[in-house]
Amino acid sequence: MQKGSKNISRREFINHTGAVAALSVLGFPSVGKPLESQMKKPSKITIKNVDSNFEREPLTPYRFKGSAITEAWQTVARLEGESGISATGLGTQGILWSDSKVFAAHSE
Repeated sequence: MQKGSKNISRREFINHTGAVAALSVLGFPSVGKPLESQMKKPSKITIKNVDSNFEREPLTPYRFKGSAITEAWQTVARLEGESGISATGLGTQGILWSDSKVFAAHSE
């Protein structure tokens, strides 16, 4: 991630964007704009660029569903439309939470 010309870590990105995301989830409108003016009808988009990456985050091993979890994958995905508008999504991947048989058959 870049902030201006400075690289920032995933944790710094979350710290900088977390409050804005929390306010939008709670339904707070952008400053100076009434909520009604922000609601738009869905429109078709054309995706111009996509990108994704992940970081392996080491964990203190703990047991769950009969196996030990030693790391989590922190993921980021970005989409950019033809209009130039882009969006970034963050997530965590952990296969053991959903399917212990797949987890046992493969490495983390």
